[in-house]
Amino acid sequence: MCTIRLAIAIFRSRFYYPGHVAGSLPVIIFSHGYGGSDQGYEYLGRGWADAGYIVILPTHVGSDTVAMRQIGMQGVEDTAKAFELQTQRTGDIRFLISSFKTIEHQVPAIKGKLDRKKIGVSGHSMGAGTTLLIVGATAAPPNAAQQSFRDDHVRAAIAMSPPGPGRSSFSDNSWDHVAIPTMTMSGTRDRAGSGEPPEWRTQPFKHMPTGNKYQVLVGGAEHASFSLGQRFHACIVKESTQLWDKYLRGASAGLQSVDECKVTAK
Repeated sequence: MCTIRLAIAIFRSRFYYPGHVAGSLPVIIFSHGYGGSDQGYEYLGRGWADAGYIVILPTHVGSDTVAMRQIGMQGVEDTAKAFELQTQRTGDIRFLISSFKTIEHQVPAIKGKLDRKKIGVSGHSMGAGTTLLIVGATAAPPNAAQQSFRDDHVRAAIAMSPPGPGRSSFSDNSWDHVAIPTMTMSGTRDRAGSGEPPEWRTQPFKHMPTGNKYQVLVGGAEHASFSLGQRFHACIVKESTQLWDKYLRGASAGLQSVDECKVTAK
């Protein structure tokens, strides 16, 4: 497994990829949570790269570590600001997808290896919201109509600890048009900062249309368990890789629960 960090336009991204790249490989873009950066979630980058994927972790300027220091929690607590940031974040993802040729030029080891027909997107917390918007969820600024940010290049998605309705510009019908294979993951102790119970994070799955949708409940996991610590990381990597393998590689096996990660399909 190899890793490199470089600047793509105005923001930095970290890349993880197998040590020996034979042929083109599926690509996974991971969106960090509010206050994070491309320096986090190393276990996912390494785990997915070891499984044969090229993984890109961008830093979302405006909702990264620097922004957290500058504006505090306004980026998630203020609906208008959250919508503005999600607009920027989805733009970052689309920009990266459109920049594959530039990326290959800057990273010779993966030149010609990014499979443009096999792209997955994942994210944690605010990044989970970004992920769901990219695959068809809708969001709205205050007192305005719902808007779509969908990118049809994306073939599968995993949203870790996603926001439920009532915050971050999402409503009960925000997930009605998520049509591609999608997994949500959350912990049984995964409370929101403003007090919403763990069940709140399961609402996106419940409101998505049936067909190639999966919900993974991680027994005992809290919100930060997807980014910090190591207790649940092995099962998170194994469970999520099953989805990538099935929908980006065409594996025939169904998804199975792994240790603390219990999967439900619909």
